[in-house]
Amino acid sequence: MHHLSVFCYLLLTFASSLGANQTLKSVATYKEWPTGIAVSSEGRIFTSFPRQRQVQPYTLAELVGGSSKPYPSVSIQSGSYLDASSWFVDAQSVVIDSEDRLWVLDTGFPFKNGTKQSKAVYNGPKIVCIDLKVNKVVRTYVIPAGALVEKSSINDVRFNLTLGDLGYAFISDTAEEGAIITLDLNTGLAIRRLSNSSFTRADDKFVGSYENVPFYVREKGKPAKSISNGANAIALYGGSVFFSPQASTRFHSVPQEVLIDQNQTEENVRAATRLVTRTPGYSTGAESDESGRIYYGSPEQNAINYIDAATDEVKVLVSSPLLKWPDSFCQSRDGYLYVTSNDLPKWPKFNEGRELRKPPYHLYKIKTGSRPPM
Repeated sequence: MHHLSVFCYLLLTFASSLGANQTLKSVATYKEWPTGIAVSSEGRIFTSFPRQRQVQPYTLAELVGGSSKPYPSVSIQSGSYLDASSWFVDAQSVVIDSEDRLWVLDTGFPFKNGTKQSKAVYNGPKIVCIDLKVNKVVRTYVIPAGALVEKSSINDVRFNLTLGDLGYAFISDTAEEGAIITLDLNTGLAIRRLSNSSFTRADDKFVGSYENVPFYVREKGKPAKSISNGANAIALYGGSVFFSPQASTRFHSVPQEVLIDQNQTEENVRAATRLVTRTPGYSTGAESDESGRIYYGSPEQNAINYIDAATDEVKVLVSSPLLKWPDSFCQSRDGYLYVTSNDLPKWPKFNEGRELRKPPYHLYKIKTGSRPPM
């Protein structure tokens, strides 16, 4: 059982421009390993759980009465690898859009023969729209092969429904080459932008740390190698896309209108992309609010930081030893920032095949007094 801790306040305070004496609040604990988090206008909470084993009860769930329940059904959590367009292979990210619909980003990576595969199954990479009023899938967009590379790993997604006829999705691809993929929600046309550029690629031979230990890929029987994840964190604000390659200390921004314009050459897109700031350490996920704060996870500091979009200044929202890899974020409409904490560097891939993660994993929230940018 996953216990919902409604009144459990953590004994941590901080001082920032958001005001003094704010506290992290424990919302829920999870047995399965979480990444994405989404909170609807009615306070419904949805979490994605990338597959960690061959048989897993769900990869997308809703918190109901303190427990994670497969959502929107049990049947959609499994299916045939011959065509994965109608079921969730590996839900990585969940997002609530401005119309209060739930979107699910599926990497398409299966778990087979005891190992998480690094190649997506047919029609696996996709974004799926669920109508929360009827709890049913209403639209699926399979990411076309032309917008992907051999080792694409779509990671997170944000939406602007004011662009075009039905809006656009902006997707980060964490492949070593890195990219931002735009997807027209009216036509389904997807365009790969900034691919293999200095903006979306990892820093060469980047080495961060976690719990004061250098952080490498350490696969069993192989020499250690540096993390090479490309574009990862993504957030929208003020007509721009803010993003950061995970294995870097860089945040960039680029105008959304430039990204979606088919007449813009790749050279023009790169010329329109700017370095926003360098951050104190690498980042995990990101989120924005209507006040122009670009929040991001900072595992080296066990912190949630934010960039002030008006000044490009980096500030600390909260720092706590309880934030063990603050992964994904959701700014709710009632003024809270939600964050999953999942201890990712304890994964076997980083520890010579040893599983060092120990549940329960955690969902926290902190008062920001703001709302999502609409």
